[in-house]
Amino acid sequence: MFLSLQDIRSEVQGRRVESPQDFVLKKYLKKLYKSTNRATILYASAFTEKDAAGRVLQINRQDSSCFMAASAGLEERELDLIVHSPGGSVETTEQIAAYLRHRYDHIRVIVPLCALSTATLLCCAADRIVLGEHSALGPIDPLVNWSHNGESYETSAQNIINEYSIAQRNINNKKNDPSLWVERLKVYPPGLLAVCKTQIQLSQNLAKGWLQRYMFGGEEGSEQKAESIAAWLADSRRFGGSSRPIGRAEADSRGLKTERLEDDEALLENVMAVFYAGVVKFQISDSVKLVLNHLGKGCTFAVRGPAGTPRERREES
Repeated sequence: MFLSLQDIRSEVQGRRVESPQDFVLKKYLKKLYKSTNRATILYASAFTEKDAAGRVLQINRQDSSCFMAASAGLEERELDLIVHSPGGSVETTEQIAAYLRHRYDHIRVIVPLCALSTATLLCCAADRIVLGEHSALGPIDPLVNWSHNGESYETSAQNIINEYSIAQRNINNKKNDPSLWVERLKVYPPGLLAVCKTQIQLSQNLAKGWLQRYMFGGEEGSEQKAESIAAWLADSRRFGGSSRPIGRAEADSRGLKTERLEDDEALLENVMAVFYAGVVKFQISDSVKLVLNHLGKGCTFAVRGPAGTPRERREES
C-alpha cells in the first residue's frame, strides 16, 4: 500500500526527537537509494506551499554550490534527481547542469509534481525524464525579477515582451490615451525588454544543445529532434501562457524521452514518500528550499525574521 501525505505527516508528528521532519525525510531518501542503487538528490522548493519572496523559492546562484555539497562523497556515477521547482535563473540552471553532467554519466530527472520554467530546462539536460500521471513540465520561458519603488516583482520573460507589444499598439492608436501606458511601463527598469528576449533565446539554445548531446546523443537526426523540441518549449505563446502545465502525454507526443513513474511501483512509492516528506518539512518549518542527497548531505534554505520581515538562512549538513 502506497504511503499518503497524511501517513508521512503522522509519522513526522509521531516522533519525539530533534528535527523529526529531517529524520523522516532522510529515511525515505535512503530507502529510495537502496531500491535503485543510484545516487539520489532531492531539489525541492516550497513554491506550492508558501508565499515567500520569489527569488528565495526560485533557482538562484546559491543553489549551484549546494549541488556540489550534495554530490560530495558520492561514488555513484548515475544520478536520480528529484525536482520540484518553479524555475528561475537561466544562468544558474546552466551552471547546475554543467556541473551535474560532469559529475554523473547518466541522469534521470524525476518530477513528482511540477518542474516549471527553467526547471523544465534542467530536465532537458537529463538522459531520461520520469513523469507520473499527475506530473507537469512547463514552457522554458525564464522567470524575471526586478524592483521598483521598494516593491519586488516577478513574471515570465514572455509576459513582459507581450505587454510591451500591447503597449506599443495602444500608444500608436490615436483613439487611446498613451499616457496611461507610459505610466504603466515606468515600473519596468531600462533594458528589461532586451534582457527578456536574450533570456528566452539562451534558454532555447541550451535546451537544444543538451537534448542533442544527452537525450538524443548518437541518434540519427538528433539535431533536428533537439531543435524542434527546444523551439516548442521556448515559445510559451503556443501554450497560451508561461505557467500552463505540460503533461506526460504531450511531452511524449513531442518526442521527449520519458518514463512512466507508475510503471515501477517501488519507485513510485519511494519517490512520493520522499516528496511528501519534503512537503511536510516545508509545512511545519521555516524551510523554503532543499538540496539533499540520500546521505542527508546538502543544503536547507529557510526564511525567518522579526516582525514578519523575511531573512534568508542557509544551512549545510
